[in-house]
Amino acid sequence: MWYRRPTPISACAELPDLEKTFIEREARSGLWGLLRGLNAVWVNHPDANRAAAYKPRQLQVAQSLGLTIPRTLITNEPHALKQFYEECVGKVIYKLMGFPLYEDREALPLSTYTSLVPEEMMSQAHRIRATAHMFQEFLEKVCDVRAVVIDQEVFAVAVYPLSDEARIDFRRDYHALRYEIHHLPGTVQKALLEMNRYYRLAYTAVDLLYTKDGRYVFLETNPVGQFGWLEDPSGLPLYQSLARLLTGSTL
Repeated sequence: MWYRRPTPISACAELPDLEKTFIEREARSGLWGLLRGLNAVWVNHPDANRAAAYKPRQLQVAQSLGLTIPRTLITNEPHALKQFYEECVGKVIYKLMGFPLYEDREALPLSTYTSLVPEEMMSQAHRIRATAHMFQEFLEKVCDVRAVVIDQEVFAVAVYPLSDEARIDFRRDYHALRYEIHHLPGTVQKALLEMNRYYRLAYTAVDLLYTKDGRYVFLETNPVGQFGWLEDPSGLPLYQSLARLLTGSTL
């Protein structure tokens, strides 16, 4: 079963709200109830994807498996943010914990990338009271490492930033990146495989930093993360490995 970002089940928009709700709930219960009853290899099971989606818990699990994580603050308390900012000597980033894509009133897609928190934001720290926010210490990196875990295989690609924007978040500037195959230490590979077993995942895309002082720092794991854009520049057999997993084939 290949389950990756399916479109929502939606009833006819012209129906009354109550009928739409009834149709959509029954369709979801029927379809997903039947699919969950199949004796199949899931990549990945929707319940496993959902459990693995919480970034704060990911950090806890990663740390328990021996991986290094950034100093992290999750809060809506302005004083806590100011204190954290001082402790990190102003080197703090903000990143989303949930769904990364939104639409404005004209249905134009919007996205919030990982961003450095400017010092002037501290005078407006009261604005964070509205909801939970994740802040992390900004770490100088040599490169990002995207590790693609497929069954028991770990494929890693170093992503080198060639612009200031890519240095903060490589998604900001895909044209300013350089790629090469990267060989992760055995201890890091083992921890990533253990994390997949913990979450019952057959596939995941993991983001790590390789820092200037030679550390691998876990950022997050994404059970529906992108991988196709890495195959051509790296030459890694990602599609082939995924196809073998889905078909139960061997080399």
